[in-house]
Amino acid sequence: MREVAPRKSPMVASGSDHGGGFASSLSAFLFSATTLVTGIMVLANIAGTVGLVLLMKRAFVMHNFRFPSFVIFLHQLTAVLFTKSLVAIGVLDPKEDLPWMTKMQIAVSDVATLVFVNRSLLFNTVGTYQVLKFLNIPCMCTVDYYLGTTYPWALLGSLGVLISGVAMATVTEVQFSLQGTICGCCAALFTAFHQIL
Repeated sequence: MREVAPRKSPMVASGSDHGGGFASSLSAFLFSATTLVTGIMVLANIAGTVGLVLLMKRAFVMHNFRFPSFVIFLHQLTAVLFTKSLVAIGVLDPKEDLPWMTKMQIAVSDVATLVFVNRSLLFNTVGTYQVLKFLNIPCMCTVDYYLGTTYPWALLGSLGVLISGVAMATVTEVQFSLQGTICGCCAALFTAFHQIL
């Protein structure tokens, strides 16, 4: 009977089986330039997103700022200018031209998402806003299901644990209002359509 050699971990570089090969390969992976840049970008995205939410809520509550549509305009303008600059310097490659109707569907769902998300933040506490934002996940799964996509039960279970954890973490600050809840639910629905398009 032929013996099958154990498979090497992809983390272990060839010739490094001696003295801490796995640890040194793992260390090299974790501290590679690509991994560090990706990690920094993820942290910057999280900090930027959380920072924007907190700043917007502060503007709405403490300074009585009641123009979330103006904020949407600034968000969209910034996104367009930033994306165009990334295309101009060669960091992004523009995708092929989409049909006009597809572009309109994406644009309408994007703007509707932003309107309802900002309205939700205007009328809700940050905790309620976060809980309602997590409705995006089951909403996307439901819309996908009706479009013919199914997810494995293990994935659905892990998403349920994630949603439950966020709900429990923010339960002390959750206060629902009718107008805020409607805006949050509409935001989740339009976000699902936008993500699927």
